[in-house]
Amino acid sequence: AGRALEEGMVELFRPQAVANTAWAFASLGIVHRPLLEALAGHMRRTGFVGFAPRETANVVWAFATLDFHEPRVMTALGEQMLRPQFLAQCNAHDVAMSVWAFARLDHRNEVLMERIATHALQHGSLRAMMPREIANTVWAYARLGMNHLPLMEAVAGHLMDNGSIRTFNARDITAIAWAFATLGTENELLMTLITRRLVNGRFLYKFNPQNLAMLVWAYATLEVKHEELMDAVAFRLQQTGYLATFTPQGMANVVWAFAKLGYKNPDIMAMIAQEILQGDHLRRFSAQGLANIAWAFATLRIEEEGLLQALARHVTADGRLPEFTAQT
Repeated sequence: AGRALEEGMVELFRPQAVANTAWAFASLGIVHRPLLEALAGHMRRTGFVGFAPRETANVVWAFATLDFHEPRVMTALGEQMLRPQFLAQCNAHDVAMSVWAFARLDHRNEVLMERIATHALQHGSLRAMMPREIANTVWAYARLGMNHLPLMEAVAGHLMDNGSIRTFNARDITAIAWAFATLGTENELLMTLITRRLVNGRFLYKFNPQNLAMLVWAYATLEVKHEELMDAVAFRLQQTGYLATFTPQGMANVVWAFAKLGYKNPDIMAMIAQEILQGDHLRRFSAQGLANIAWAFATLRIEEEGLLQALARHVTADGRLPEFTAQT
């Protein structure tokens, strides 16, 4: 990277070299900002001439993976993708990479996202996508707050028609459930199918804390209550050391979800209360998280006096009361 910058080699890069370089650094997880800025500047100066769909997709994916957001470049790349016949030359992999990248960088381009969704529906892109690509696509639309109902319905139909849900791993299923919940898109048949997958064998043991917290949040947000699934989640939470690996937000989301769904399990709630009281955990919770915990225990009428007293002392003694609003 240093040599390429010192000798001005970047200015000689053709589109494929730009894309390959960015992709390589992203694949290795190496963030070299001077190089990324040089690549971005080179693309701006050349007007993105000669960038094919694969090269464009690789660049936006690399920038998103490395959390490098250059708004002018992303806007120009979006305009590049809106050119006539550009999307027609994209394969399903290019489409999935691109929408994920724009969402990952929170770069909202409604016209482009609408055009991509229409293209995917008209050209059957979903059938050619891998499970991770389908999950990333719906996640992207949810992350950007864009509820493209025909696309969401097509994804649900695809998952239900060919039984491909069996090939989706924990992360992908979580992303799909989270996306539908975030967008408020209800699909009872899809959630039933997902539930069957979740309660099958020891599948829930493959969920890391973040995924499990997001999953139960999604069920609660969609108000989909399944007693067997919640029992399985509670059993998973009770496994030695698992609860201790949750972030404060994840823990708050779990108890909120239990209360929202009316799922009362005093044993697991007592374990959660005990975990929250460990060390200085309370200091790590947001005001919203603390409010959700108090609300959950009260809603379920589970008396954990030690937790509520500690919460009250923490809020008043540590001067956090101003953080709370009327809504929290």
